[in-house]
Amino acid sequence: MNYTPLNSIIGFSRVILKGIDGPVTDLMQQDLTAIYNSGQHLLGLINDILDSAKIEAGKMELAFDEVNIADLVHSVLSTMSGLIKDKPIEMRQIIDPVLPTVRADAIRVRQVMINLLSNAAKFTEEGAITVSVAPIRAEDGRRQIRVSVTDTGPGISEKTRKSSSKPFRKWTPPPHARAAAQV
Repeated sequence: MNYTPLNSIIGFSRVILKGIDGPVTDLMQQDLTAIYNSGQHLLGLINDILDSAKIEAGKMELAFDEVNIADLVHSVLSTMSGLIKDKPIEMRQIIDPVLPTVRADAIRVRQVMINLLSNAAKFTEEGAITVSVAPIRAEDGRRQIRVSVTDTGPGISEKTRKSSSKPFRKWTPPPHARAAAQV
């Protein structure tokens, strides 16, 4: 994780929320929770920008390890459930019961999933957000795991996609990143 002064704001708000410095009123708890959550969100955005710069410069380093993708998905979904608690949205998961462990960078996979779910929650007012996980065969015959996020939000209009082709074009990861989630 990249350090920013925001880490201090998040850390101190967490200390106060836990009551370590003394009692906290309900109103203070609400305000501090808003500060803490907003700080976490902003820190995520800052880290995304820094990571994008690393990717563009070819300096992104991945840490491969054995990952139980079903456990990772469950963890992300429990973390993200707060994004939709005040909306009439159902968070669904369709996870193949027989998934092998994968060799991947769990932090980066988690980060991508959080970004996808955050966008889905932001633009979906009602309906469902579904995370699906299933084994597939790549074109070269290798086994892989596909994780997809779908939602009942409005989507991106054709006009917006055409006028803004760069942000919405299909991204092909470099070879070292494509291997990140290979079985």
